[in-house]
Amino acid sequence: MKPLLIIEKQTKQFRKGAKTHMKRTVFAILFSVLLLAARPLASAETASAAVPIGDTDGDGAITSRDASLLMQSIVGLAALEEDAASRADVNGDGSVAADDAARILRYCIRLTDDLETPRGGVRP
Repeated sequence: MKPLLIIEKQTKQFRKGAKTHMKRTVFAILFSVLLLAARPLASAETASAAVPIGDTDGDGAITSRDASLLMQSIVGLAALEEDAASRADVNGDGSVAADDAARILRYCIRLTDDLETPRGGVRP
């Protein structure tokens, strides 16, 4: 009976370690993309709006810097003004989270063509 308890304990420790490793890997990937994808892209909404959805720093272009600023605000290293937080909520769920930053990064490296909300409408 003791060998089974030892194996069970080792399995739990392995799962905990794997989960921590996965979190670190995801963070490393996001950070790498932030550093490497610094190429600005113009938003499709730029012509109709002064500052497009996803442009958290308000410079008129959606870049990895916008995602970086968003991630800094999530962890408490920076504060977003109300209008910047509204633009940072690119998925339209009413909150600013890491998935918004990931969506901005995917746009920056051209994995997606737009930052419209999943419901298909562009927010004012």
